[in-house]
Amino acid sequence: MNKKIIYIFMVFPLFLGGCVNVEPWERENLAKGNMQLVPEALRNAFTDHVNFSREGTEGGYGLSGGGCGCN
Repeated sequence: MNKKIIYIFMVFPLFLGGCVNVEPWERENLAKGNMQLVPEALRNAFTDHVNFSREGTEGGYGLSGGGCGCN
């Protein structure tokens, strides 16, 4: 057999693991804080705001500021 076909048959089942139906009563587990991409989103947002206010820095995604804390 062709090596590409063997490779496809070996790798393809790995992608099927993500194809699952989540029942409504199981969705609460996915909504927990430790399942989020950023587990402490509010804390990170507050820290970013403090850094912006004190230092005039942003996390590389916004405008630079003056650091006077008057935003």
